[in-house]
Parts: sequence; C-alpha cells; structure tokens
Amino acid sequence: MIGLMQNQPLLISTILEHAHRWHGTQRVVGYTTEGDLSEVIFAQIAKRAASLANSVLSHGMKLGSSAGIIAMNNHRHLELWYGLSGVGAIAHSINPRLTPEQVAYVINDAGDEMLFIDTPFIPLVAAILQHTPKVKRVVILTDDSKMTESIPFPAVSYESYIAGHSDTIEWPMFDEQSANAICHTSGTTGRPKGVRYSHRSNVLHALAVSAKDVLGVGALDCVLPMVPMFHANGWGMPYGCLAHGAALVFPGFKMDGPSLLDLVLEQGVTVALGVPTICSVLLEEASKRGSGLGKLEKVAIAGSAAPPKMIEEFAGYGVEVIHAWGMTETSPIGTANADTPQTAFLPKEDKAKIRALQGRPVFGVDLKIVDESGHELPRDGVSVGRLFVRGAWVIQRYHGQDSDCVDAEGWFDTGDIASISEEGFLFLTDRAKDLIKSGGEWISSVELENIASSHPQIAAVAAIGIAHPQWDERPLLIVVPSQPETPLRKGDVINFIASKVARISVPDDVIFVKELPLGATGKVQKTKLRSQYKGYFGVH
Repeated sequence: MIGLMQNQPLLISTILEHAHRWHGTQRVVGYTTEGDLSEVIFAQIAKRAASLANSVLSHGMKLGSSAGIIAMNNHRHLELWYGLSGVGAIAHSINPRLTPEQVAYVINDAGDEMLFIDTPFIPLVAAILQHTPKVKRVVILTDDSKMTESIPFPAVSYESYIAGHSDTIEWPMFDEQSANAICHTSGTTGRPKGVRYSHRSNVLHALAVSAKDVLGVGALDCVLPMVPMFHANGWGMPYGCLAHGAALVFPGFKMDGPSLLDLVLEQGVTVALGVPTICSVLLEEASKRGSGLGKLEKVAIAGSAAPPKMIEEFAGYGVEVIHAWGMTETSPIGTANADTPQTAFLPKEDKAKIRALQGRPVFGVDLKIVDESGHELPRDGVSVGRLFVRGAWVIQRYHGQDSDCVDAEGWFDTGDIASISEEGFLFLTDRAKDLIKSGGEWISSVELENIASSHPQIAAVAAIGIAHPQWDERPLLIVVPSQPETPLRKGDVINFIASKVARISVPDDVIFVKELPLGATGKVQKTKLRSQYKGYFGVH
C-alpha cells in the first residue's frame, strides 16, 4: 500500500515559481561587472530567467544540455542558474582561477555547448576557445553598450540575447533526478573532478541549509554569500534564499574589506557566509573603522577551520559564528554548530571549546570515522580516524566516470581526518594530505594554525610539512604579521606555540611573508607553499 499524497517532482523551477508568487518584491542587490550597485526583485529575476529559458530553447538547448558560466556572483548569474535548470539544461559554473588548460578541460568534461561570461574573462575565453570544440555560442554578461569591437571571437551581449523573448514560460516537468548543475573540484591534487547535482538533491539541500539549527534564514533576513557561486554550489544560498524569501546581496568582484563592510552596513545584512580568510578581511575593516557590523547576526564559516580567536572577535560584535563543514561533493552542507540541551548552558569557556568544533550532522546527512582497517571508531571525542559521509545530497559518482566513488553502503571518503564526540560534534583534525608525519607521529597543521593565529601579532598563518633527513617531515610555519611596523621574531612565535603543544609538534622554523597564496574561494593554497619551500630542510 502506498500513500495517497500528491507526487510533485522537486525541481529548481518550483523554487523560482514560489519566490515569484510569494516573495516577488524581495531584493537581490549586488555589484555589476562594471562596478555599479544594482537592485532587482525576485519577480524580475523570475521574468528574466523565463526570457533566458525561451532564448536557450530557441537556440537548441534541451534536457541534459550543458552551458558553462564564467562569472562572479551577480543577478545575471542567478538568472542563469534558474533559467537553464528550469528547462532541464545544466548550469556549469566554472572557477576562473583554474589554469587556462584546466578551464578548457572542465568545459570539455561537462560538454558545454554555450558559454556565458563576465567581461573581465574575455581574454581567458579567447585563449581557450579553440580547444573547446563543443562550444557553439558565447554570451557576454552585459548590455550592447559595453560590447566592443575588440572582442576577439563572435559573441552577443546577454541583454540582447534575452531581448524579444517572452518573460513567461510554463516550466516543463521531468524527472527530479535529472542533473541541474555541475561544479568542479579545485584540481589542486590532479585534474578537477565534476560533481553533478540533481534537482532533487539541490531542492532538499535548500530546505536543509535554511533549517533553524543551520542558518535559519527567512523573509526577514538579508544574506551576503562571500563565497563564489562556482565554489561548492554557492553553499546552496542562491536556492535557499529564494525558497525562503530572504534577500540576497552579491559582492561581485568587490571582495575587499571596505566593499564587504559597506554592503553589510548599507544593505542591512543579517547573515553572511565565508571562509576564514574572507571573514578576517571583514573583521579587519570593521576594526579599522570602529563601525561595528550593523545588523549582522550570524556568520557561517567553513572551507577550513575557524580559529577560536575569530569566533571571539565576531562574538565581540554580537555576531554568532556558525561553524560548519562541507565540501563540493556534499552540496556542501554536512554539519553545523548549534546549541543542544547539553551545551546551551555550559560555562563560557566550555562553550567556546564547543563552538570551535565543526558541529553536528544536519538531517539528511550521516557521518562516521574509521581506522586504517576500515572499522568504525567510537564517537568518544578521542578516537581519530578518516571521515566518511553519506546522504541525500552527497555524491554517488563523479561526472564522466564509469564507477561510483562510494562503497557498497554508500559511504564517501572525504579525505578528512576527524573525531566525533559523544554528543555528535565533529572535530576536523586535518585534511589527510595536510597532516605532518614526523618520526612516526602525526602532527595536525590545523592545531598549529589555530594556536599561532591567536597570537596578537599574527594576521594569517599556514603550517606545512617539509621533508626532513631524520624525521620524515617537520612543521614549517609561514606567517603574515599583523603589525609589520612592530618586528615579530621567530623565537617569539616558536615559544608561544611550544607552551601549548607537545614538543614534537613545535615548528622547526618560521618564515615571515607579506601574504599567503589564496585560491578563488579564499583558501590557502598549501600545495603552492609545499612546492615553494620544498627542500627547505635539505631533502630535495
């Protein structure tokens, strides 16, 4: 016997229709490619997405066709996500900071038939277009007035591409398991791998990410994603905000501290999301101005561990940090840190320790840690093992691959090393590739970075393992001083860390630099650091 409820497919178009019908006057504010601050409402987004959909259909796109998008976060990028997905095509947002060869590879891997690009990426596309034979049309995300004769390939403006096409459409119905989007991994350890999301997985994820114990966004919220839409599915907010009627604020190319703080203060941002390095830029600017953070209530931090010092700084402004964990392969939300009856009334110091953890699994996701033999380890907060995940929006197979990337029970190996407490709180010890093996012992780079970042004269830090003639590897600390005018000595840093870790974990040396290499999402590129300092301890 089956239930007698309606069976309506979970499609991305249903989110857009709901936003149009019930939250039509809600805002999408953001900087355009030209640097202007634009404002449109959900009803306009829905109509323009319909015009786009009618245009791509007239140009031969169909269910399963893929279009590449090389753009920062802006309202046109948002329209592309909904317009393409709405007719069953696939929105493939591409990381522009991949190498040109990698950009060409991911375009070919996804089978992109069209490219939609922001004007600053015209040179990038010019360099790789001859290597992407499936691409038949390029659309520049601007209007005709910004198109110039110097564009070195045939192209049309986005506004002319959608002009003349009806702004109404009856969105087609199809299988909710159909693909709606592709994001590729960063490609730091090999070729980028495509993660192909379904309509069902993204709609479920949009509901989960907005739950009370996750971000809890609603119609009274204004959300600033300080993460690009090409990174891990935009952290799900382009779907979650429209599903729940929250205003969206897009920074576009303006990811500097002054611009981000201006948006927070002037647009009444209540919820922000970002990796630690971007959040530190926001905090630094707020400190310089002495302005506070306006109406900001929550900031979700993921991508790498949020240092306790950062959590304390936000708390000083009355902002709650929601420490989270996820990855491109999990859409990305996997865990979020929220109070439980056991933690809500703990003393301040004990609660701060809980807040530094990556949180508990959200409904729809399950976790476990295993030892080297694959046996599940206890959730005791002490046992450390490799983290596995499964769930309704977790990857089953990489795009274009012939076999699944999960085991027989659906568990995906995240590559993270972690422990899980009795209360279910996840603590990431490190990425497996970032652990430092010294004299048979494992050293956590995350622990060293968290301790070093609490030093008042350190703005940013990365700990890496470098080959050593006696100890396999030894820790090397790369430090960006926060006060260049006040000299910071190596011995001061080493002594500061030595008082807080086991002797074997104390870095062998400290190098001071002006800045750390960052990827498109603000994460420190440790592969570049390991390559740059290879041989530092005499082993080449």
